[in-house]
Amino acid sequence: MKTPLYLLLLVLAGLGWACTGNGGNDDPQPEVTNLEMRFRPVYGEEPLVMFQSMDYEAGMDVLIQLFQLYVAPVSLIRPDGSELVLSEVALLDFRDFLDPATAQAGLTLSFEGVPAGTYSGIRLGVGLPPELNATSPAQYEPGHPLSDNYWTAATGYIFSKVEGIADTTGTGNLNAPLTFHTGSDDIYQTVTFDRLLEVDAQNLRRLDFTVDLRKVLVQEGGDYLNFRAYTIDHHTNPEVYEFIGANLPTCIELQP
Repeated sequence: MKTPLYLLLLVLAGLGWACTGNGGNDDPQPEVTNLEMRFRPVYGEEPLVMFQSMDYEAGMDVLIQLFQLYVAPVSLIRPDGSELVLSEVALLDFRDFLDPATAQAGLTLSFEGVPAGTYSGIRLGVGLPPELNATSPAQYEPGHPLSDNYWTAATGYIFSKVEGIADTTGTGNLNAPLTFHTGSDDIYQTVTFDRLLEVDAQNLRRLDFTVDLRKVLVQEGGDYLNFRAYTIDHHTNPEVYEFIGANLPTCIELQP
């Protein structure tokens, strides 16, 4: 008995589909891999440890109890200049770094499904871009980076927090509680690290950064936040929040 022509064509078409395995599309799927970014808190040349007294400027000491800041977004830069956004927003919170070993281990952001290939750098937003700063915690699930740190009166988020106690007398007496919170669209900045990156699908790639609190409080030229004059600011005194806002991008460094 002869097989009808239309049945023969259907069989051949099915064989063709099975051979390609992807509906006739022979384009190879891009390889993907995992990528980690580790952020280690430091104070100058030393690990930043919470509740540990450290030398400051002008004969003062400082003990830090809380240091955190938002980075948004976290992106890789392609050779054509476009960005691959790995994370819309992340909160770098170092409050639980209570010993040198923990500070040295750092805080790690992990990204899955990163296309393998060559990238020309990394870009971080420091603070929150206006479109995220205009949202509110009610829009996010508990545990999301933006489910907290909100100023209701300012209808925006706290971009960074530095809290602690200072010895302003030089006597070893920690006498001055410190609270410095910043957050507004005008201090949001981005920082770009130009580095040729080969992201290999066969190996986990980790990038190491330091986040230097001393650079937030003390500029290279010697200017510093004077705890004898300022101990608290909730983004109301331009002399304080503009100083901190300008320094925040400089405190993050990509390590070799």
